[in-house]
Amino acid sequence: MENAGSFVIGDMVAQLLFFAIFIGVIIGVVAIFLSTKRRKSQLDRVEEKVDRILERKKE
Repeated sequence: MENAGSFVIGDMVAQLLFFAIFIGVIIGVVAIFLSTKRRKSQLDRVEEKVDRILERKKE
């Protein structure tokens, strides 16, 4: 009986580990997506500022 009990605990630990890895992958993909979106937004703002500076310089 002891072997059966330890096998169940081992299965549970393995399932928890796989679940944690799965959740980690999802969080990583979302973090990469948000980072890319934030970076694009920042580049757009910088480009807009550079355009304004160049327009002032032309005058």
